[in-house]
Amino acid sequence: MLWFKHAALFLVVSALVGCGFTPLYAPSSTGPGAQGFPTIYVAQVEDRVGQQYRNILLDLLNTRGEPLQAAYILRSELSESRETLAVQRTASATRANVRMTVRFDLFKRGHSTPVWTGEAISVASYNVFDSEYATLQALENVRARAVRQLAENVRIRLGIYFHRGDVDPDQTLRP
Repeated sequence: MLWFKHAALFLVVSALVGCGFTPLYAPSSTGPGAQGFPTIYVAQVEDRVGQQYRNILLDLLNTRGEPLQAAYILRSELSESRETLAVQRTASATRANVRMTVRFDLFKRGHSTPVWTGEAISVASYNVFDSEYATLQALENVRARAVRQLAENVRIRLGIYFHRGDVDPDQTLRP
């Protein structure tokens, strides 16, 4: 039976290689992949939640900080909405959702037309307590989780853009 498991694993791996599967962030000779991340300048975003989003995205895209000479500029716009889910007979909510949306545009430096446009949505739930402080802390926690999820989604989408080879590798700055 052990040989059957090894044979099945070999067939699955062979099928993945045969269909052209490649890891998104792996360096490759055909495209820049994640090597394009350090060339992106993340523009400022309004309010505190926008600052948190920008800082997380900077950490995800380039651990060395902002690029000195960016080839791309990423502009983002965040929006947030809340809705109550569970309502008691007294008409007070016990559960709520926070829905955060980010619309982003990736521009080549010096160009006014975006080369990539996208949107990411994150929905997170939190409990509404009798204590206002506890509810406020739960809301701040859920916002932080939603912002991180948005930043990770944007990173994935940017990785797909750079991995597809939609970018001229000679135009990508390397550290």
